[in-house]
Amino acid sequence: MVCRKEQAAKREMNSLTKSHKYVCKPKIYICSWVYDATIERAPTIYTGPDQRSNPREDWSESVTVYVYPEYKEEERKSSSDELSKSFIRGVIMDLPVSP
Repeated sequence: MVCRKEQAAKREMNSLTKSHKYVCKPKIYICSWVYDATIERAPTIYTGPDQRSNPREDWSESVTVYVYPEYKEEERKSSSDELSKSFIRGVIMDLPVSP
């Protein structure tokens, strides 16, 4: 089960980066998430425009790259992902600290 905080964070990050849009194709009534790299590139190939990705996958890949920077593919290391980084840093800083 996905926790509510993760769901909220995923939605907030997607509204910040606008990386995924829910698009419906007319006449055939098929809807799916489409990646849009206008504001920020995908952190890995798993969430890019060539993949069937969604905001949940984008969130998990972004967190993984934030925690393990070496996970990011070489060709994507130069891309700016400051929006995601600062958002994830804020979510991590808001986590409760156990005694």
